[in-house]
Amino acid sequence: MSLPTLLGHLGIPRADLVGWSDGGIIALLTAIRHPERVRRVVASGANIRLDALSWNFVKWATAVPRAAWLLPMLTSFLDAPDKTAK
Repeated sequence: MSLPTLLGHLGIPRADLVGWSDGGIIALLTAIRHPERVRRVVASGANIRLDALSWNFVKWATAVPRAAWLLPMLTSFLDAPDKTAK
């Protein structure tokens, strides 16, 4: 589930996003790709290089069962034909 989809399910038309480190990247990319869903962004320590968001990070971040919902959102920002973490 993507962040904009999650906001829709929660009935939040526009959100203020706060992100630190990779969360800042997600907040910034969401604001770029879906400006109609984001009111403002506070990003701290966000790396501006998208290649820093690696498959290794995605696998690590989603290895915990309660974080598995992050997988579709994170893979949507990676350039891979099949959109699955390897």
